Amino acid sequence: MKIKVLIVLSFSTIISFAQQTPSFFVKIQDSNYMLIQTHDLLDNKIATFNSPNRGLNSLISKYKVYEVEHVFKNSQKTTLQNVYLVRCNDIKLMDDLNNNFSNYYTDLFDLKMEETLVIPNDFGMTGGFLEHQEELNYIRAPEAWDLTTGSSDVIIGIADNSVQPAHEDLAGKVNVVYGTNCSSCTAGSAQHGSEVSSMAAANTNNGLGMAAIGYNSTVYNGIGRANAVDALSQISGVKVINTAWVSSVFPEVYDEVVEDRKVVVVGSAGNGIHPGSTQYVNPAAFKNVISVSSIAHETNTWTDTWGNYYDTVKDNHVIQFNSDLANSHQHNDSVDIVAPGYGVLVVRPQTSLTHYVRGGGTSFASPQVSGTIALMFDVNYCIDPKEVETILKLTAVKIDTIPANLPFYGKLGAGKLDAYEAVKMSKDMAEPFGTVEVKNRILYRPWFYKLETAPYEIKMSNNNVSQGSKLKFRARQNIEILSGEYFPGSGGYVDLQINPNLDLNHCPPRPSQTGSRQTIQNTKREYNHGLIEVFPTLVINDLTLRSNSKTIERRIMSVEIYDFFGVKAFEANNVDSDQIVLNLKKLRSGIYIVKILDASNNIIHTEKIIKK
Repeated sequence: MKIKVLIVLSFSTIISFAQQTPSFFVKIQDSNYMLIQTHDLLDNKIATFNSPNRGLNSLISKYKVYEVEHVFKNSQKTTLQNVYLVRCNDIKLMDDLNNNFSNYYTDLFDLKMEETLVIPNDFGMTGGFLEHQEELNYIRAPEAWDLTTGSSDVIIGIADNSVQPAHEDLAGKVNVVYGTNCSSCTAGSAQHGSEVSSMAAANTNNGLGMAAIGYNSTVYNGIGRANAVDALSQISGVKVINTAWVSSVFPEVYDEVVEDRKVVVVGSAGNGIHPGSTQYVNPAAFKNVISVSSIAHETNTWTDTWGNYYDTVKDNHVIQFNSDLANSHQHNDSVDIVAPGYGVLVVRPQTSLTHYVRGGGTSFASPQVSGTIALMFDVNYCIDPKEVETILKLTAVKIDTIPANLPFYGKLGAGKLDAYEAVKMSKDMAEPFGTVEVKNRILYRPWFYKLETAPYEIKMSNNNVSQGSKLKFRARQNIEILSGEYFPGSGGYVDLQINPNLDLNHCPPRPSQTGSRQTIQNTKREYNHGLIEVFPTLVINDLTLRSNSKTIERRIMSVEIYDFFGVKAFEANNVDSDQIVLNLKKLRSGIYIVKILDASNNIIHTEKIIKK
């Protein structure tokens, strides 16, 4: 029995490492070109790749190969005997081998493509703080996660008030880069920024609290309004900025951010009382901002933190507040899309750093859209803001024809967010031979729809295009209208063109994780990305913890390590240091959560590690 347990743990460790490290399958027929391990798991160089081809040697030298596993070495089938699993530092190695040396390396396949049915261990009943997060099922987050869980080099900017960076589901995730940091803020003053950040990209799959659609994306917090939007948009790697407040000043700022800097801006449409549910609320209503209102994600009765209760019916825009007052969030012709905004799970750092509540407001709807956009950029870094808005609208589920929503026809945007379809269309546009499907759309609003960043082909079926709709679609190979009616009225048009010279590689390269860590200095204290470092995350014996902050509240005072089941497996008290090396040799193989605490016993950083 003991041997069986050890085997299971070892297998879990291998799988976990494979999921965190870029890995791919490849067939190598000629032993002269056999890939070898060039670096150990700590990134130390241990060998040099040497083949008869100098160009290939030069290529391999640019990467770090951690492991080359002969996968089916005992198979009797000749088609499987030359299959290897390669783990490296960058999946681009697979693409380079496929594009330049396909005569030596065949049947290359990204292992990430096999990671389906992603269910984080803090999502709903899998270990989250409160029962379920049906709002994420409603926008099809699990299906979107099967395509990507995001990347740290895609940054979501949160222009808001302060955050509480020590909250367990924000620790190590949210980085204050503009404005006064929140090292000494009260929990209440950091409430709204923390809530919005958690909806976009709370720490996920960490066995704590809640999951979030943005998953592995990085969050930069800019404390302010238009000034914070302007500052965040100038930081490399920031692809989308979320606003969740009311301000009508400086609309030209948003024009410059979106049109010139190519950063998407998402805004909360308003909560119906400021200044009224049919009125425009800026900046969400500005022409270059994607305006997000609310929809109910399930039929239920909710109680908020102030003791108010309200009833919701799935897919309905209107709610019943305190049983006697019909209420709703903003609805007007500036709304572009809707997302869950009633009874959603958010962090609430008012009383503790492990506090969560269910709340309502378009402030919680818009960051779900922003988090989805981060996933869209992860699978297609080249799309521009207008294409992002187009994809969201072409994949949204129309809901203003539901009987309860008929009074709001034309005022709920394109419909409810479908994160999976939005990410899928973005990915299809980036595929060398991908097919983008535009189907079952009723397009009559005077909106501009743009798809031209090098899709291979576009197929259009069962669409009704009328009135002022403007379509500008480009493809490298084929645009095919299979069915539907395409008769736009005055001011509208359908512009379809084939251009085989569209460039798949026209966009700037993605910033490296280090290159994206930029800060605009307007802070009273240092609080930048990477203040707490935990390395290596694949531990053999020693684990190093280091604080790069000069402020005493970020000093490492104690460390707690928990196993996958939440049982404390290790602790170090009275550390009081900027750096400590822990010997974890006695820990069994498996997945662990490291918690670093300050002098007040607050968690200032959490990190998942794997003990080999």
